[in-house]
Parts: sequence; C-alpha cells; structure tokens
Amino acid sequence: MGTVYSVVMEAGFVRTVPSELRGRAMGIANAGVRTSQGVAIVAAGGLAQAIANRGVVITLSGLVGTIALLGLMLVWSRHRNRVEP
Repeated sequence: MGTVYSVVMEAGFVRTVPSELRGRAMGIANAGVRTSQGVAIVAAGGLAQAIANRGVVITLSGLVGTIALLGLMLVWSRHRNRVEP
C-alpha cells in the first residue's frame, strides 16, 4: 500500500493545476514529498537513539503516519467537493 495513494493524488493534482504550471508544480510537490520523507527518517533515527526500544519507535512512526494521512484525507475530500460538482 506504500505508494498506491500517489496515483489518485497525482491525478487529482494534475487536474487542478493549470497546464502551463504543471511541470513546476509537480517538481515542487515531488521535492516536498522527498524532503518530508527525509525529515521523517532523520526524526525516527533520532528518536531511536533516544529510546532504546525500536518497537516503540516503529509503532509511534506508524501512528503519526496514520494520523497525518487521515488528516490529509479529510482536507482533500473537502477540497475535492468544492472543485468538482
């Protein structure tokens, strides 16, 4: 399931961005995704150094990711309902 969401997300993103700005917008969006993934990896590594139990770090990472995803799903569904009739 890791990146399956990106197919739907990118399709919706492409539909909402004007064609003359698509290349730039996709580049910025992909840079943001990669940056946030890198920050999450560094944060998880720092937390793993501070907490000796890797299971706790993995569980917290999954919990934070799930909460973030649910929040983004709510925002996206509200936005989609405004854009599409």
